[in-house]
Amino acid sequence: MAITPDQILLYYPEQTDGDLWGGGPTTQTIPQSKNAIFDDVTGDEAATGDTEYRKVFVGIDSSAGSQALSNVYVWISVETPGDDTLFLKTRNSADDSNYYSDIPAYTGNGDPTAAWKHCTNRDDGIFLGTITTDSPKGVWICRWVPPECSAYANNSAVLRIEGETA
Repeated sequence: MAITPDQILLYYPEQTDGDLWGGGPTTQTIPQSKNAIFDDVTGDEAATGDTEYRKVFVGIDSSAGSQALSNVYVWISVETPGDDTLFLKTRNSADDSNYYSDIPAYTGNGDPTAAWKHCTNRDDGIFLGTITTDSPKGVWICRWVPPECSAYANNSAVLRIEGETA
């Protein structure tokens, strides 16, 4: 039996205090709702600009049993309606970015460092490899708010996750 879309979940990390998200995965799922990962773009953030980082985990619900999702990619399928922009990155063997203080900073101006990707389709998405119920994969999300943009309430975006099942 194939893994169904409702069995592919986003999980919170251990630490979710303000902008300092990080650590290992928890079993608490992130709801598919506005402001679940990032808050509104406030007037102050819009006036001066802001960069925030969040770590989430892509995982498989335990109802999938021992099945694996392979060749998994994640990307931004629906961008935010505000002036902010999202970028993604993931850990690799040379990157020990478990916590906010460990990740390479986003440099701004809409031009990310090599570590961050503004991926809006599978072809340029972030490759996560294989995911099972006991091996979620961490993904960092950067939200860049340029200076002198508009404030925006109920900001949202959609991450798309696709893979293959046996």
